Amino acid sequence: MIPTPYMLLARILFYLALVAGVFGYGHHMGAKSVQADWDIVKAKELQQANEILIANEARITKLQQDQQAVNLKVSTDHANQLSQIAAERDAAIAYSKSHGGLRIPASVCSGQTTTRSETASNGGHDGETAGTVELPQSYQDALWAESARADAVVEQARTLQQWIIDNGFYGPSP
Repeated sequence: MIPTPYMLLARILFYLALVAGVFGYGHHMGAKSVQADWDIVKAKELQQANEILIANEARITKLQQDQQAVNLKVSTDHANQLSQIAAERDAAIAYSKSHGGLRIPASVCSGQTTTRSETASNGGHDGETAGTVELPQSYQDALWAESARADAVVEQARTLQQWIIDNGFYGPSP
């Protein structure tokens, strides 16, 4: 038989080993449990992030389609407006030519001593052109060209403003 102090020491060592084993086993199982919980949370977060990405992708695709439609509409409106402006300018040029061209008062011309009309009397235009001088054709062409350029710039600014509003970058959303 084993003497009592050795038996007591053996029991103490046995219980210490048992407690250490239980602690080690519990710690190992606890770490696995925590890891499993963490993996579940991360999987849910990843799933939520993927759902958000899919929703955002659909929203962005719709936004791109809407912007393409707006761009097409604004571009078409711009082309139509430029055509209308050109037609109005052509009508104004034709009207001007039929009434003696672009004219200025004779008093502003240096060396002009007469104030007679430069147009033929063909039925009532003399009253409108009396005391005026027709501008040289090159000046008229330059003025009409500058008018066309100014109209194009104004139309471009109007179109850009409409594009900004239609895309919702300013003012109420369309």
